[in-house]
Amino acid sequence: MCFSATASFGASAVLGVIGVAAVAKAKTKPQRLFASIPLVFAVQQLSEGFLWLSLKDPGLAGWRTFLTYTFLVFAMAVWPFWISLTVRLLEINEKRKRIMNVLVGIGAFVAIGVSYILFSYPVEAITPFCPTCPGSSTPPVHGAYSL
Repeated sequence: MCFSATASFGASAVLGVIGVAAVAKAKTKPQRLFASIPLVFAVQQLSEGFLWLSLKDPGLAGWRTFLTYTFLVFAMAVWPFWISLTVRLLEINEKRKRIMNVLVGIGAFVAIGVSYILFSYPVEAITPFCPTCPGSSTPPVHGAYSL
């Protein structure tokens, strides 16, 4: 959720419950694939929560690169392909299926291109919202004000 580990873990839990309910209600394979979107997003949010923890806890710093790539692959490569594919599989109109095939192709192209870039260049997780995190770009605030 780009706010905190707590927000990411909370979102992951809620999305996981919604995803399980959605998959349980789905009747066909295309419906199950579409209904799994909240489950996939729950995994993304779980990885982001652990990434937040790795930014603050030096004991988890060894996991930071893996968690950064995991989060970015979901955020930038999985979604362009997965959303277009699952919607395409639900479509029954042949004309719209052909149009959506183009969108699936674009999604696949984006996913492959982004994956190539992600794994060809180093990436690093930093946050301007965490002054106490190592490598933060925000200087710590030296004073607190209260009402």
